[in-house]
Amino acid sequence: MLNINSVFFDEGFVSNIVLLTLVNIIAKSYFKYSDQIVKLPIMYYITVIFVPLGSIMVGYFVAKDLNVISLILSVIILLMNIVILYLYDNLVNMFSQQYETDVIEQQNKAYLNQLHLMQESQMKIRFLKHDMKNHIINMQSLLSAEKYDQLKDYLAETNDYIYSNNVIIDSGNETIDSVLNYKLAPLENNSVEKSYHVVLPEQILISSFDLNIVICNLIDNALEALSLLGENDEKKITIDIVYKQGYIKILVGNSFDGIIHKDKRTRKNDEINHGIGLKSVQNIAEKYGGILKTDVADNWFETSVIMYEK
Repeated sequence: MLNINSVFFDEGFVSNIVLLTLVNIIAKSYFKYSDQIVKLPIMYYITVIFVPLGSIMVGYFVAKDLNVISLILSVIILLMNIVILYLYDNLVNMFSQQYETDVIEQQNKAYLNQLHLMQESQMKIRFLKHDMKNHIINMQSLLSAEKYDQLKDYLAETNDYIYSNNVIIDSGNETIDSVLNYKLAPLENNSVEKSYHVVLPEQILISSFDLNIVICNLIDNALEALSLLGENDEKKITIDIVYKQGYIKILVGNSFDGIIHKDKRTRKNDEINHGIGLKSVQNIAEKYGGILKTDVADNWFETSVIMYEK
């Protein structure tokens, strides 16, 4: 004979097992499509696990005395489980957003420090150009005095100074030139095919700090993709930065190994910071009423950003 208490308990047990399964599926699904795994405080995990387990125990005792109150309690227990699941999902989102904010802030501080280093390097070059007349006079004096050894040392020192501050891009915009020269210097002595086109005015009504973040992120991603290619693979990078009436367009293209994610992100060792980096670029583009766009064709990956002056 069918025992209604047994049925009630079994159904309560099954419903809670189903609920736990749903929690597990949702959590895995969230982590699968999230840019990073968020670690919550241990108490949150304990709550998510023990509240449904506690509901099972309550369901057992409620099943012993079936009446209207038991039914109401069962509904309350179900609602409690739903609320717990909802709160957990919101907590994950909150911690995820906080994590992204913290990483972006750390990244921005690093880029700010990098910008200062770039500007110092560019300033050295400007000083050298400014003092070139004095250098020539000194060299002529050494030559006239037939101090050839000293002249040789002087020339070697000048040569070292010049090549330690190699000028690759000279558009006239000191900020962007500094960023590009610093970032592209490692490519000068390797087999990467390079194509640069930078046409800019001296002043742009866009924050230098924001421009630095955008350019550094795009070039960092391109360099990382190139580093993953084999010795016999074709390696190429193109950079096209132009200013038009009221806006700037930044385009960075590079060859890559053809492996991409569903959201058009190329494979990278540090996928967390890669995703956050592009999100930071997108936020800045939107800040200036612009867009971030990515295109993939065969083994070529291209990212373009448009930003309007304020």
